[in-house]
Amino acid sequence: MKPFSSAPLFFLFAATAGPAFAAQAATDIYWIDMEGGAATLIVTPARESILIDSGEHKPLHAHRTSHVRNRIKGLKHIDYFVISHWHADHYGGTYELTKRLPIKRYYANTPPPDRVDDDQQFTPLIALYRKPNAGRTVELNEGATIPLKQAPGAPPVALRVLASSRDLMAAAPGATKNALCGTPVSTPALDDGENAKSLALLFEYGSFRFFDAGDLTWHIEERLACPINRIGSVDLYQVTHHGLDRSNNPHLVHAIQPRVAVVNNGPQKGSEPNSMRTVLGSPGIKAVWQFYRSTNVGCAKCAEEPHCESGGRSRRPIHQVVHSCGWIFFNSNRR
Repeated sequence: MKPFSSAPLFFLFAATAGPAFAAQAATDIYWIDMEGGAATLIVTPARESILIDSGEHKPLHAHRTSHVRNRIKGLKHIDYFVISHWHADHYGGTYELTKRLPIKRYYANTPPPDRVDDDQQFTPLIALYRKPNAGRTVELNEGATIPLKQAPGAPPVALRVLASSRDLMAAAPGATKNALCGTPVSTPALDDGENAKSLALLFEYGSFRFFDAGDLTWHIEERLACPINRIGSVDLYQVTHHGLDRSNNPHLVHAIQPRVAVVNNGPQKGSEPNSMRTVLGSPGIKAVWQFYRSTNVGCAKCAEEPHCESGGRSRRPIHQVVHSCGWIFFNSNRR
């Protein structure tokens, strides 16, 4: 496979036979550059919007989300805003965002807590979050679903919670044992703070499956994948925890067998060596996208891989289009 160009492009990831794209309902997924934070926007065939996380408390981050909104015809608000966990780089941008874009429904792994010991910015930011929210945050427990609108004639869409606050959804009937669980791996130091409470979300559009687990940590990933693989295989993997080595347990990543992975890294954050080796070595991986050609050790390895695309200095979102006929396109949106 030849290296992908870093010029603006669409590229074909996977295809099955089907009618012309113009006749197809589509789901759009945008990864918005939060400089190592997180903000993932999903627009369903019914044109409902799901925003998972909002980046940091910076006007620039809110502006970037608003800029993406301006490119999407008919998008005037966020239908479902989901906070994976209460760290500043995942929910801190909410207050600034609501100045530009109304939010109809708020969801999170827990109700807004009174304290988060491993986030020094928590006290001032939670006060800002509560201003527009007014107590409207709905707690998402493991096994919960968000009631998405279905588009007539399109495959069904669903958003399910596989893990929340360290609790796991029960394994589905027929879920199989993970043969990888006996494979020795080098386990990082325990991270059992707020990251471990992250939501693990599975978005489905027909047979298409997208897994996003916020900053879920290694030992919770182990429980999701072993001894039973509670996730199954997926098409798309948002690389957990920005590609930090405290996450991305090979027992999970290799079991879910993503075909494409996206890393929401920053210039000096994420895309660490062990995580990138795990993702790039996953069975069936076809392409890996990341925002920045990071200065961290390990990103050079990504840049050398024939199926890895890095954006250098990123400002524009990474955009994926999933068509109901089975075609999937990515657009780097870099000009």
